[in-house]
Amino acid sequence: MSISHEKHLYDKCNCKLKASKHIKENSGIKAKHVCSMTLSDARAIDKPCTVQKFPSLTTQLSITLERIVLANVTANQMLETLRQPRFLTQDDLIQLNPDATHLPNLPLFVETENLTLGNMEQFLRQAYRDVSIHIVFVQQALGEQNADDYRVLENELNWLEQKLFELLCKVHTLAISSNITISSFVDASVMPSSIKNIQDDTLRYMRNYILGKDTQIFLGNLEANFTTLYSEVQG
Repeated sequence: MSISHEKHLYDKCNCKLKASKHIKENSGIKAKHVCSMTLSDARAIDKPCTVQKFPSLTTQLSITLERIVLANVTANQMLETLRQPRFLTQDDLIQLNPDATHLPNLPLFVETENLTLGNMEQFLRQAYRDVSIHIVFVQQALGEQNADDYRVLENELNWLEQKLFELLCKVHTLAISSNITISSFVDASVMPSSIKNIQDDTLRYMRNYILGKDTQIFLGNLEANFTTLYSEVQG
């Protein structure tokens, strides 16, 4: 499925994906069937997917890069929604300078130094942890959707959570296929309580806007790192 097709599908279906659930990956599933699929098999950060067999490293890296781009598309979709006047005004948006305003504890970069296929163990562990942290923040925002808030961002947050889990699955698969063990996982405590359960609508929308922007920054940097690995394996 192409990236443009995924975005079109998102706009057309506008279906509500349930929190901590996922659509099973199946290359034979046609796009028009996605919204009517039964959602099952809740994902967890310590077990984002079950791997039956490993594709080649080249294929894994290529698919991982695709998942990064798709996650970026969904983050941008949430930002587009929040830019509507009923959420954030132009004055609100001016305050959210992407170069100066970030959420505490939310990673923007995976620390790397001379990244190569031969020394990617620490990178994959850190990438797994950092993607997990972004999932925790999105899940918190999703959990705050309630009847009083009319669940206005439920679709966008569900879609972003799903795409981040798909990315986490690919990092998980890369680690396992490279005999790299991931044994340290994050939980909800990684998100500061000061930015949880915000009661004021505008402040909550601003928090979610910063979350979307920070996720885009993080994914852009992660894409650059995986592109380095992909270029090396391509020779």
